Amino acid sequence: MHEKFFTASPEGITNKNFSLAGTYIHGIFDNDEFRALWLNNIRRSKNYEARNIINTRSVRDNIFNEIAKLLNQNLDINFILELIHREDTTPQPE
Repeated sequence: MHEKFFTASPEGITNKNFSLAGTYIHGIFDNDEFRALWLNNIRRSKNYEARNIINTRSVRDNIFNEIAKLLNQNLDINFILELIHREDTTPQPE
């Protein structure tokens, strides 16, 4: 008898050895530990060395802080705020 290749559930689908999977769970790979476990399982199956967990929130926060620092150094925020709050004196068509 032909064995079922895929196992389905309300959350998604996978083959029997979990080398292929799909999911409707949004953001599942945002979890650093889960993502590292998943990728390291794939790495080990290919005889590659496992990697450490990367704290992506920390990496992302550092990048945003660098961008904010550059903006503060290179933009005149007070001038921009003045432009935003300036009353429009452009003549309006009648």
